[in-house]
Amino acid sequence: MVTSNGYRQSDSAGISLTRWFSGIPQRSLAAAYQAALAIQELEAQHFQGNPIPPPTPGAPGQNTQDYLYSQLQKHLATIQMRLAEFRATRFLRNGTPPDPETLAQLAVIDQIQARYHRVASSPPPDPSDEDHTSPATRRAEAKSKMRKTAVVPRSLLDTINRITKQLSPNYTAIAQEEAAAGRDQTIAATKFLVLLILLPLLASLLSRQFIYSPLVDRYLISDVPQVSFNLELQERAFRELELYRERLEFEELLGIAERSPQVQRQLLEEKAVEIESAYRKISTEGLKNILADLTYMATFAWVVYLGRAEIIILKSFLDDLIYGLSDSAKAFIIILFTDIFVGYHSPHGWEVLLTLVAHHLGMVENPMFNGAFIATIPVILDTLFKYWIFRYLNRVSPSAVATYRTMNE
Repeated sequence: MVTSNGYRQSDSAGISLTRWFSGIPQRSLAAAYQAALAIQELEAQHFQGNPIPPPTPGAPGQNTQDYLYSQLQKHLATIQMRLAEFRATRFLRNGTPPDPETLAQLAVIDQIQARYHRVASSPPPDPSDEDHTSPATRRAEAKSKMRKTAVVPRSLLDTINRITKQLSPNYTAIAQEEAAAGRDQTIAATKFLVLLILLPLLASLLSRQFIYSPLVDRYLISDVPQVSFNLELQERAFRELELYRERLEFEELLGIAERSPQVQRQLLEEKAVEIESAYRKISTEGLKNILADLTYMATFAWVVYLGRAEIIILKSFLDDLIYGLSDSAKAFIIILFTDIFVGYHSPHGWEVLLTLVAHHLGMVENPMFNGAFIATIPVILDTLFKYWIFRYLNRVSPSAVATYRTMNE
């Protein structure tokens, strides 16, 4: 369908999607800037332009202080996450000089973050330098170090720490601070995880649809009358054509259809053209998929590089999520994954997976390669699982290992 301006409807939708995708950096920066302005407004209305202090337990107006401080934490988390999105997607603005409005917004955000000892928006933070990392990042690093160096079970350490905090006279303030930090960590980790999944996927789909498909169709289909296939595709095409020829001969021998040699040859030529077109499409689709996959991996690596500080927060969030499970739940997840990847019934799943990968890449599955892969990779994975259980899980959660062995028996 062609619209009034001369574009096809699909082309118009693609242009709109491309414009939306290219506008992500501006929208992310605008959201961070609005959060910074909201913090400035809270400071001006309630604290004479001074930084918002943490609530003091037992002080007059504590409920008001709690509310204002929670609003501060919410806006700071918004700034941190939106800046992560801006850093991860600003490559879309390559070649565009920074405009004064963007620089002014970044200056306001830097001023707010500096007042509350947050990470500067540019350049990206270095997770190895604790003097320039955010409180959430330092908290995540401290947790990671504690888990690596723990000699006694983590559950015992958590119990001792919880009792010590409850006996502290500042327990209410500590609990509120930890709750706010945990909420910020959850929000930041969830948004970065969504960004880590969606951004490479969008880049892969858009590049395949609007870049690689037109190029491959233009130079490998339109201009080149014949496309050479790989050996496996050629053999499959030859077998299919041979089967069709034998079917024609079989019908003629049974008297179902009487054809002259010229008609039979014409039918074979038409079938050959049909098979060539089908397998040429398979081959070109595989090339498009390979290019899109490379774009996905490059975008994923770029997001990970720009979000090094957020990676630490995400790792700490996942650690808290996993270690918060009961021992039986941990053992269940371990058994589930080991049975899926290295169980006695997993070879059939590996065969299906390898077949799907081969079709995705425009190739034909190779039984010899599949057999060699299934005979080696599951064994390596099984060894890695056992080594991880013995070396790591047995140290941080011995009770989970005992439950795993009992359930596995």
